[in-house]
Amino acid sequence: MNDKELTAIRARYEASTPGTWEPHYSYWAVDGTIAGRGVQSNYAKVIYNAPYNRQEDVDFIAHAHQDIPALLAEIEHLRERMGNDDLESR
Repeated sequence: MNDKELTAIRARYEASTPGTWEPHYSYWAVDGTIAGRGVQSNYAKVIYNAPYNRQEDVDFIAHAHQDIPALLAEIEHLRERMGNDDLESR
C-alpha cells in the first residue's frame, strides 16, 4: 500500500463521525426479535433503523471505526522499524 492510499484511508476516517462506534438495536419486533439495527457513536447515530442489516455487518462497521486508526498506526510503526517510508514495492 502506498502513501497516497494510506492518506486517503486516514482522510475518510478523520471525516467520519467522531467517538467510539457501537452496534445499536433501534427497536424490537412484536415477536421479540430485533427489527432494526444500526451503528451509533457517543455523538450521533451513524447508521439508523436499517432493518435488513445482518448483525455481523453491523458489528464490522461499528468496530471498523476503532480498527482503522489502530491498523494505520501499526503500518506507521512497522515502516519506521524497517526504515522504509513507502512499502509500495513490496
